[in-house]
Amino acid sequence: MATPGARLIPTHCKVVGKLVLEGPLTAEAIEAAAKGKRAYKLTDFYCATDGKGGWAVVRLRKRPGAALLLPVTGVEVLALPGETAYVEDPSVDTTNPAAMLGAAERHAPAAECVVVQGEFNHLSFIIRDGTEVRVTAFDVVPPHPSKVATLARRALATTPLPVLLDEETVDLASLAEGVPRGTRLLFPCRASGLRPGREVEYLDEQPPVKQGEDLVLVGCQLSERIFLERYGSAPPHVVTMCPLELASRTDRASWTLVKCCHEKGPFGFHGRVVAVPWSATRGDVAAALGEIVAREHASRGSPRPGPKGQPIS
Repeated sequence: MATPGARLIPTHCKVVGKLVLEGPLTAEAIEAAAKGKRAYKLTDFYCATDGKGGWAVVRLRKRPGAALLLPVTGVEVLALPGETAYVEDPSVDTTNPAAMLGAAERHAPAAECVVVQGEFNHLSFIIRDGTEVRVTAFDVVPPHPSKVATLARRALATTPLPVLLDEETVDLASLAEGVPRGTRLLFPCRASGLRPGREVEYLDEQPPVKQGEDLVLVGCQLSERIFLERYGSAPPHVVTMCPLELASRTDRASWTLVKCCHEKGPFGFHGRVVAVPWSATRGDVAAALGEIVAREHASRGSPRPGPKGQPIS
């Protein structure tokens, strides 16, 4: 069955063969070149090329049998050169639907069919159906890389979801840019790679603070609670670093995935911003992405994707 986000994407590159023709890539020419020849028993599709940049995709009809090579009895044209783009990108896992969707979006967003020569020179293709869902992984950094984006990519590498993943980050140092020089500045903890370009202190190191002292805490609600319990009063000024708060400040057309220390898990919806716990696992993120896709498809009237990618009516 087709993976959501694609009308057709092969389950594995091993079922895709390559056919090189001389002359125009018409339906008749492809059928004439393939019919009567023998194809490997696992080959269900040909990506046909004229060697000059033109590509087409066909499904094979083969005579049944137990031999390794079976006669081709005909072809079904799936896409001709006018609707097919070709992409070479060695970073693409051609067995990963999300990676194939991403490659099609990056390299050939207007093409219905995209042939991809990807990792290990494996060749495959995707014919898009428009049901893909765009999700932005939003995070504060450092540490680098973004945990939310990394977990989302790992989840999509093992879960066939029709997600186009974008990444957006806010540098923690930039949050303090509006704080005047000379003002005492606290961050929750030492984050690897944090370079604020000025003298700062860290809440987890328990620096001495006098009652009523003017300072700025770059943190979240949890940091404020820790400050209150440690020093007996609320911090006088707070600049939020909470990804949920930052992402919710603007209207977003796409779904946004964040992590939040108040989220108990596995995920929670806040409009079109979806939060996973600060300690989220790949499974938490996969579950959140699956529910995002389900809700988006429900709003469009599209079939709800099943656990293995098949549509559920």
